[in-house]
Formats: sequence, structure tokens, C-alpha cells
Amino acid sequence: PNGSGKSSLMQHLASVGGNVRWISAHRTNWLQSSNLVLSGQAWKDSERGLSGHYRHSNARTTDRIGSSGPNISLYALFNTANNLNAQLPRPLDTLNSILRRANIHVQLHHNHEHALIATKNGVSFPADQLSDGERNALLLAAEILTVGPGTILLLDEPERHLHNAISSPLLNQLFGQRSDCSFIIATHDINL
Repeated sequence: PNGSGKSSLMQHLASVGGNVRWISAHRTNWLQSSNLVLSGQAWKDSERGLSGHYRHSNARTTDRIGSSGPNISLYALFNTANNLNAQLPRPLDTLNSILRRANIHVQLHHNHEHALIATKNGVSFPADQLSDGERNALLLAAEILTVGPGTILLLDEPERHLHNAISSPLLNQLFGQRSDCSFIIATHDINL
């Protein structure tokens, strides 16, 4: 229930350090733009700042990451896509397959200008115009798909903005893709 200490426990686990990624319940769920807004160096600096943020005693109640959180996730998704061997599935191909199997009827690709484009019902539009739930699914999947092997992922209310018919299939698909990682979930959704 609310007030039972789920987020406090997650923040405590994240503050211990190591190969941990905390996806907070109060994470930013909007995109400044469908374009990449971080440079490679800014992404590296932001990634380093995350672990320092986790160690702050007020990390659960303040958002020091803000809009850079989604930018970090999208940069990682683009960077991973551009650095993989051509023989391996691309992260966006994997992401699109997961979205399809989770009953999210949107497909994503990036154009030559490094903008993330969504296509739904045959209509293409910038990814920053996705619904709250679609953006949440995208950002959650981008975080999970791009972390390094052996990462412990702390998912605090991953079902946020997602219909319960979508959250379980989405997370099951993501867990299946990342059997090399461990997951700890704090949620109000007992079925999840």
C-alpha cells in the first residue's frame, strides 16, 4: 500500500552502489524533443551523475535528473543501435517486437536526422507526441534494453501510465530479453 516504504527501500538499495540502475516511481515521462539532445560527452557525464544522485538521502523525494532521464535513455538506445554488429538484432527492432507482443500498437524508428519517429495506424509522427503510456513503455524498455550485463534493475512502479493488460506482457517481454540482469520490483499491482 501507499506509505509502506517501497520507494524508500528502492532508494536505499540504489544508494548501496555497484552495478545498479534505479528506475524511480517519480521519473520524468515526457520527451523534450524527438531528436537526440545529448552529445556523447553529455551522456557520459549524465550517466556518472546518476549513481551520485542515487546516494543522496533526498533522491526519493527530489528529481535532480529531471528531463535528462529520458534523454539519457534515448541516447543509450541510439548509441547501442549504432554500435552493434550488423548481424545482431538492433535495439529498435527488439523494442518494436516487444511493443507489438505487449499490445502496444506503435512502431519506432529513427530518421537520418537522429529523430525518433513513431508510426501508429499507418500515420508517422515525432515520438515526443506519443501518449503517456506509450512514452512510459518506450522509456522503460530503453532503460532495460541498454543497461550492461549483470545490472540489478530496481523498478519502482513500472506500471505507471500503463493499462494492466499491457504492463505484465511488456515487463515479461523485457525480462525475457534481459535474463542476464536481475530485477526487483516495487508495485501496487499485485497481479504484476
